[in-house]
Amino acid sequence: MLTHSSEPAFRCAECDQGFQRRSSLIRHLLAHSHEQNPKADPEGKRKVPEKAVVLCSHCGQTFQRRSSLKRHLRIHAKGKDHQSSEDPGSLSSCQESKPYVCSDCGKAFRRSEHLMTHKRVHTGERPFSCHACARCFTQSSQLISHQKVHTGEKPHVCPQCSKRFVRRAGLARHLLTHGGLRPYHCGQCDKSFTQMRDLTRHLRCHTGEKPCRCSECGEGFSQSAHLARHQRIHTGEKPHACDTCGHRFRNSSNLARHRRSHTGERPYSCPTCGRSFRRNAHLQRHLVTHTASKQEMEDPQECPECGKIFSRSCNLLRHLLVHTGARPYSCVLCGRGFSRNSHLLRHLRTHARETLY
Repeated sequence: MLTHSSEPAFRCAECDQGFQRRSSLIRHLLAHSHEQNPKADPEGKRKVPEKAVVLCSHCGQTFQRRSSLKRHLRIHAKGKDHQSSEDPGSLSSCQESKPYVCSDCGKAFRRSEHLMTHKRVHTGERPFSCHACARCFTQSSQLISHQKVHTGEKPHVCPQCSKRFVRRAGLARHLLTHGGLRPYHCGQCDKSFTQMRDLTRHLRCHTGEKPCRCSECGEGFSQSAHLARHQRIHTGEKPHACDTCGHRFRNSSNLARHRRSHTGERPYSCPTCGRSFRRNAHLQRHLVTHTASKQEMEDPQECPECGKIFSRSCNLLRHLLVHTGARPYSCVLCGRGFSRNSHLLRHLRTHARETLY
């Protein structure tokens, strides 16, 4: 048990005040953010926040209702036999049953509507679309939050680095990075994370798990966001537009890279000769000139669509099928098309299994 003389485990970088609990530090840091960014009326007077906020002591996520916090705490309760009664985030009823099980990945839920929402991860269904950019989401709450991107509304500001956030929960999670708090550690490598969901996604790098599959071509992905990005290849959707020339892109990363052609920014520098490049792929290609002889080098091939570099033209041609949507390999049994022969062979095994039953 902590005593009054115990050395504080956490200290505020803003005012050096000490705290024994991480949740207290996060709540205190949020108070600093209000001091620097108070809500004011036309006369400049501060206003008291309209709604009280309860905060998760494990990850810093905030909620407007305590009932929402209790539901959220069940995520952290998994695998924990006991929590301190002094912790305001503890929950005695965290071992409730989860009768609704996903048939695709085995994940269980307490409510049927949560299972239905989760299944969209596997199906790729995103029924809630933004009228401004046509971006789609699995939940209506995600759409509402996203729409603030178009209005430019980011009312929550970090008091330490001035980074702005659409949601208060985003600011709370961000504050953990300043405190160096990364309580979720990977058992396979030395990486650690501020949130359990980030660790869960990371673990798929080690397990090779790809639960999100494209309904069009069967390709698997470790994250639903990667699946959504891939599906634009099939739909032709390009929601990210350059505000300078109007050129459109499927991914925000491609847009950011394109913008450098207007700004002249070259953020990637060679540590050997100091030459700078707009793209990391260009830097990697350049680095070969310092490490390999001309005889060892093969003329690098660059994809005109995304800038990815290939050592052989045959690899580039195969990669281009991803952008064009061409499917030259067809199944003789059902007529389904595939961009790669390996995908066709994998598909044929499904027919082979069908004949066994």
